[in-house]
Amino acid sequence: MSHSLWTSFFLCMLGIVSQVKTETVNYYIAAEEVIWDYAPSGNDLVTGEEDYKTFLEKSPTRIGRKYKKAIYKQYTDFTFTQEIPKPESLGLLGPILSGSVGQTLRVHFFNNASRPYSVHPHGLFYTKGNEGALYRDGTKSAKKADDKVQPKTAFNYTWIIEPFDGPTEDDADCLPWMYHSHIEPVMDMNAGLMGMLILCKKDKTYNPENTQHLLMKVMDENLSWYLEENIQNFLTDKVDQEDEDFQESNKMHALNGLMYGNLNLKACIADKVTWYLMGMGNEVDIHTLNVNGHSFEYNHHRKDSINLYPAEFSVATMHINDEGSWLVKCHVHDHYVGGMETMMEVLFCKKTNNISTDSKIVEYFIAAEEEEWSYSRNGTNLYDGGSLTEPDSDSEVFFKNGAQRIGGKYMKAIYHEYTDKSFTKQKQRGIDEKHLGSLGPVIRAEVGEIIKVVFYNKASYKFSIHPYGVYYNKFDEGAFYTDQAGDKGIVEPHSQKTYYWYVTKEMEPLEKDPDCLTKMYASEVNTMKDTYSGLVGPLLICKKGSLNSQRKQKNVDKEFFLMFTVTDENNSWYLKKNIEKYAINPDSVDVEDEDFMESNLMHGINGYLYGNLYEPEMCMNDKVSWHIMALGNEVDLHTVYFHGNTFTVHQNHKDTFSVLPGMLQTLEMTAVNPGIWAVECVTNDHFNAGTKAMYKVERCGRKQNIEMKENKVREYFIQAEEVEWDYAPGHKDLVYNTSLDDPDNPGHVFVKSSDSLIGSKYIKAVYRAYTNDSFLTAQDHPESLGILGPIIIAEVGDTIKVVFKNLARYPTSILAHGVLYNKSSEGTKYTDSEENTGNAVQPNHAFTYTWVVPDSSGPGPGDPDCINYAYYSAVNPSKDTNAGLIGPLVICRKDKANFTDTKVFPLLFNVFDENESLYLDDNIEKYAKKADKEDEEFMENNKNHAINGFLFGALKGLNMVKQDKVYWFLIGLGTEVDIHSVHFHGNTFLHYTDYKHRKDTLDLWPGAFKTIVMVPENPGKWLLHCHVDDHIIGGMNTIYTVENMP
Repeated sequence: MSHSLWTSFFLCMLGIVSQVKTETVNYYIAAEEVIWDYAPSGNDLVTGEEDYKTFLEKSPTRIGRKYKKAIYKQYTDFTFTQEIPKPESLGLLGPILSGSVGQTLRVHFFNNASRPYSVHPHGLFYTKGNEGALYRDGTKSAKKADDKVQPKTAFNYTWIIEPFDGPTEDDADCLPWMYHSHIEPVMDMNAGLMGMLILCKKDKTYNPENTQHLLMKVMDENLSWYLEENIQNFLTDKVDQEDEDFQESNKMHALNGLMYGNLNLKACIADKVTWYLMGMGNEVDIHTLNVNGHSFEYNHHRKDSINLYPAEFSVATMHINDEGSWLVKCHVHDHYVGGMETMMEVLFCKKTNNISTDSKIVEYFIAAEEEEWSYSRNGTNLYDGGSLTEPDSDSEVFFKNGAQRIGGKYMKAIYHEYTDKSFTKQKQRGIDEKHLGSLGPVIRAEVGEIIKVVFYNKASYKFSIHPYGVYYNKFDEGAFYTDQAGDKGIVEPHSQKTYYWYVTKEMEPLEKDPDCLTKMYASEVNTMKDTYSGLVGPLLICKKGSLNSQRKQKNVDKEFFLMFTVTDENNSWYLKKNIEKYAINPDSVDVEDEDFMESNLMHGINGYLYGNLYEPEMCMNDKVSWHIMALGNEVDLHTVYFHGNTFTVHQNHKDTFSVLPGMLQTLEMTAVNPGIWAVECVTNDHFNAGTKAMYKVERCGRKQNIEMKENKVREYFIQAEEVEWDYAPGHKDLVYNTSLDDPDNPGHVFVKSSDSLIGSKYIKAVYRAYTNDSFLTAQDHPESLGILGPIIIAEVGDTIKVVFKNLARYPTSILAHGVLYNKSSEGTKYTDSEENTGNAVQPNHAFTYTWVVPDSSGPGPGDPDCINYAYYSAVNPSKDTNAGLIGPLVICRKDKANFTDTKVFPLLFNVFDENESLYLDDNIEKYAKKADKEDEEFMENNKNHAINGFLFGALKGLNMVKQDKVYWFLIGLGTEVDIHSVHFHGNTFLHYTDYKHRKDTLDLWPGAFKTIVMVPENPGKWLLHCHVDDHIIGGMNTIYTVENMP
């Protein structure tokens, strides 16, 4: 079919060819039950590997690839007799609903399914009677009909696209959102009831030509309403629904509900394609969309990958480079292997590409070589001190060698650079390159240049070099998949290949980008095994004229490259060899043993753990370019934290930045604060397992640019004190009006108490404010803060002094993010050569912290007037914060810290893991003397999915008036499960980067601090919740109230 005919067909099927823009747009939508096939071909059409059988192959105890589901369908009118077909590429998504600012969408919904459903939209204005979401919102029965539409009945929803909810001036013309059923949203959406809603600026309309629409979601059929029916209809033998293998077989890693290349995507050479993207799902649903051979323009920046999480909605554009079939995948290894992959078929239609480059060729000689790699330099924990094999230490798990343990040394394959094509002399790394560790050499190129890489595979497996961020033809792609392209740059052992990559205009950094964008290269014959084996390196793509004659960046003094990954040696090509070489009794090793597998998960930075990374060194006032990369799996949720200095990214000032597998980012820092400082991942499990290092800022005879003189001094008196904390007072779900004491309530597992289960009450430590250093008179503590400590507020130019008293039974401290301090006021201990009382304040002792607020700590050029960080105890960060010691820190521009006419609400989203609290033994002794710490029910009972320390709507005080200016200061903490999508029903907000963006949901990861600004226009009691499935079930929700103006 020709491109023009295909486009006409697309338009016709959407039913909008003859649509004339009117004030009201009518859609006729039905929920219907179908048998859905996740892979009609029955095979993996992308790699040809056997992994697909886990999910697609039917057996007496496996459902296979077909499931009963519910989906939205579109009809021509209210009779619901003539269906409007949708494009095949939408898969199980409902029809696309679209409109522009000023229009009203009227959705005539008929529930043709066998159970109640609804339609709830994101991103636009609706009244309480048109919300389509069932919860305790203070409305009566007349306004509840929309929330729960019974089978074989209808409801007409009216939604308005108001200017205050429309795309901002900085946004794309049209933004994607989602509509979905919201009676029990987890079950409803996993049953299949989701669709895309596209809302445009005034006088702009959605044009489906040259568009792609994707939902990235692990469809969890274990959490579908139809699981029992699917078991009855498709299985012949009895099955244990709690069996882990059975549950895994029902988790369908899908693009639009299709897996393993069964989704058909098409495009034409030289077209500009708009990608409308959605994420949804659970804690595993961290996705990085990548299209081989292409890049995206996303929010005015050049990107190779787009990150999606539950309830994340994004739009990006792409220039189509070359014909052929190009891999479209999620970069998270488990998702790619599990089927979240397809190919985009690029056709020659009308236009051709003119690939223009200079004649200049930059040449590299790189070999893949096998060698022994040690994850430490000398067996020492250089961050915390002591031996890495010290008994009962966190590090012993990963470094102890034994009968069934490999230890800290592994055979790996690593890229090395040579001086010429003879591959006889390896290029030595300079002092500024020692930190690269196991990474390959840095490849650098400017726009217009051609990169020539002569690759020699000296290893014993097929390997390649596949680049990100450049243009290449199929013969130089270096990635294996079944695109029928023949030779693709896969190199046999002891063979060579010369790759040519082109830095074209379509790949260049955009105006708002840094001079050099962080990219990478890796072997992708088998992406997971190759990269876990060690074959990955950094690639810099730079604006024309930004490199000097030594091929270094002109406008920075130092550049450093950090790869954050949990290297899974269990999935390396060399696992068997490593067992044979390093395990003392290799024949006794069980590769499926959980403890053995855990010992091979190396949580590192550039292949080093526990401070063993060679310290990046710089001089005070140096301009530093940090190039951050990540690879890996669902656990690779990394938040990079630089102690002592802040950086700029997208014109925001920060000291933490979050990355997912396949995510690449350049951070720009001016190193103003001398000292040895930590750089680490603040995800608790990663920090404890060794993802931590140090960098060094030396004075070098320079004067500090920051004047360390006092301006206005703001003094706070804060005490750590112990309380009995109740996560769910009264054991009532105040959002859904149910009893948590009901054993059938999903929330019962978190409040149940007995002589072996603690329940909802725990001994905890909290920060509280006092009027002076006598600590006799406590200041008022707003109920909206919950467990959080008092808000510390300062302006740029201020000095903050915190007189801290520790009344807890354990040593505690205060570590402040974002502000400037010397080592004595850092509030945490590592081997930075300085011992300070403030790193661990003993019980019944006090310490005064002094922090300075320079310009670099305040709001950046793209930030709102006030931004938030956090402070918390960091004697043992994971234990201290799980104990409750955390509070908000707000920094404003000069003269902007007056909140008289502004509402301020800090919100901490965190799964408080009481198993990791300082007070675990104390709580067992007080509440559950017969508890078994290793019992799964006990451990689950202690995980509290909380907002400010409260579950199931118990957080109160989030009250405002229509058109108030509201700052929401969002704080994330925790571990690998703490991916949060903060969603506000009823009102949208602005998220600030270097541009303002319209949102109603925002992602929040451990160690991330984000400020959003809302001007509520929609009165009512509105649901505020995390949109991650398990967190919805666990009670991470509450109500915020918008009153009408008096």
